[in-house]
Amino acid sequence: MVWRRILNPNDVRILLGVNKLDDQNGTIYEVEEIIMHENYTTNPNVYYAADIALIRVAEDIVFNDRIQPVKLASSKHPEDLLPVGTPVVVTGWGYTQACMEVTDETTNDLRMAKMIIYDFDKCQNDYLKELQKTYQTDDFGGLGWGLDRGMICCIGHSHTCKGDSGGPVVDERGIQVGIVSFGIVGLPDVNTNVWFYSEWIASNSKITES
Repeated sequence: MVWRRILNPNDVRILLGVNKLDDQNGTIYEVEEIIMHENYTTNPNVYYAADIALIRVAEDIVFNDRIQPVKLASSKHPEDLLPVGTPVVVTGWGYTQACMEVTDETTNDLRMAKMIIYDFDKCQNDYLKELQKTYQTDDFGGLGWGLDRGMICCIGHSHTCKGDSGGPVVDERGIQVGIVSFGIVGLPDVNTNVWFYSEWIASNSKITES
């Protein structure tokens, strides 16, 4: 789960078991703790570095036919680090129109986008070219728009938008390999790499790598 702005657990509730936000059959959990990654944005040369956090709920989640856990990519399994071209699905309740329009509205229904893993070096170069065009300079040391290996990029006919950050990127095996992080219109979507941070997730939660 990506967490950037809300740091007070008392301001957050977790809604599970719904595909529509107005569905009255969901289950709401209180939040006990929000654990942000200690290196989040501390690297001045990387945009949204370590863009990952964990939410600990106040009571154990009860699984049923509407609520199920997702398996996470693990650094103990090299096959979980997906090759270029691997199909993935991204879901979220973000904006549904052009991302730059101020009249955008979020959706009541959970939406999905089919995408594929994009080459990291090409993705990094795509963002570099965009910066060169935007800022008319090759010196980006202080702009913080670089990428690092804690990120994976995706491309597709549909993309994520504002409000989708924190959403899951899941492969065809049902394993969550990424977390929606950021993007620029016309460029690949950038996601936090769950495989890269799997040891951090395990050490800061009750989840054990297997």
